[in-house]
Amino acid sequence: MIFEKDLDALSEHLGRPHLEFLGTQVDHQPGRELQWFITADLRGKREPPISMRIHFSVMESNWLDGLARAMQEALARLCGQHVTELYGTRFAHFARHDSIGGPRALSPHPELKILAHERKTLRQQRANKDATIARLRAKIVSLEATVKAQEDQLMELAEEGEDIQGGAAFR
Repeated sequence: MIFEKDLDALSEHLGRPHLEFLGTQVDHQPGRELQWFITADLRGKREPPISMRIHFSVMESNWLDGLARAMQEALARLCGQHVTELYGTRFAHFARHDSIGGPRALSPHPELKILAHERKTLRQQRANKDATIARLRAKIVSLEATVKAQEDQLMELAEEGEDIQGGAAFR
């Protein structure tokens, strides 16, 4: 099951008792499918350093989805409650929730910081290149208009009979 191995490994790392998930089907919307009401009970550690009990519930349309969601929430709440103990472990960068399920600030993974910096640099470089391309295209349009005006001027002068290019007079 998704999150199960991570949750077991985290519980063992923290020295917490095994987690319990209980579920029951409820009919809270008549005429619709039954929903699964999943309750998670994560008992705290009794020996020092003690840890708080985590207890919450989720509602899903089926048992497997509800259990997966409850396990994900349990991981986040355990990581939120044990931030200092998880520093330097693979769980240090997992999502964290507070005791009532609200998200907590998370320092980004060092590799993700590097990726974010590189993406920002690439966006800036692309914006600079796009600005250069736009400026050069505007210059091309301006120069094409100048060339067209000069060609028109040459045609007018040729029609008037003036030879501004030297023509037969220089033979």
